[in-house]
Amino acid sequence: MNNEFIYILKIIYYFVFVFAVYLFALTSYNSKKNKKQTEKKKKHRISTIIIIILCFVIGYYSIICGPNPPKLDRLNYAFRFMHESQALIVKQSSLGLYFIECFLHLFTYNPDILFFTMAFIYYYLSFKAYDTYEEVYPIALLFLTLSSYGLFGFYMLKQCIAIALVAIAFACLFKNQRKTC
Repeated sequence: MNNEFIYILKIIYYFVFVFAVYLFALTSYNSKKNKKQTEKKKKHRISTIIIIILCFVIGYYSIICGPNPPKLDRLNYAFRFMHESQALIVKQSSLGLYFIECFLHLFTYNPDILFFTMAFIYYYLSFKAYDTYEEVYPIALLFLTLSSYGLFGFYMLKQCIAIALVAIAFACLFKNQRKTC
């Protein structure tokens, strides 16, 4: 019964966080919209400090969202991170993850730090991609955080950075297409 209660609390924490991010984005959007109605329409940006704070919260959630001890893919990532003898396997399967692991091994062998770091990088790049669009709406941020896209950063460590980089590439592509039209 105790494990079910913990999983329910984790889900509640996630949805409260997502709703708080949506409300923050909505109030920020509305206040900037009201201030600039008389001015020329400008882009409503999320500040880098807010993005970093959000990434810290999400990174912390990535640590507590998984089962303790880790299971399935997280167990594989944790095992390979804790044992330096597995570095060759990581290097053969994902060079980017290998470099991140080598950097983190300078400080710690705790796999929670790996999960935190990967979620932080994934969400930072994703929020930056969201922020590069000319017109950003809070509802898009809500869909981004509620979709399965957000969960990729917690479980798919090899793919999550590639997915975030593709999001940035699409944002740049659409931004450049709009300038040429």
